[in-house]
Amino acid sequence: MKDRTKKARKYLPDNVENARRAIYQLGMPIGGAAVEGLLRETSSVPTSVSYPFSLQSLSQIMTFWHFLECFC
Repeated sequence: MKDRTKKARKYLPDNVENARRAIYQLGMPIGGAAVEGLLRETSSVPTSVSYPFSLQSLSQIMTFWHFLECFC
């Protein structure tokens, strides 16, 4: 069991960000040595998730939906 916790994969967001910077700002190839060197250790991919709204606006939307369900 100790071995599993010691060898657990770690997500390194800095490596993903550096890989994205290398691809999009420096023009390095996705399968190139620089990008692969950053991502190979954790089997990461150079993608990021973004939301077109804030969590506060999501909360407001959910409250409005609840209002509609109750009163309509």
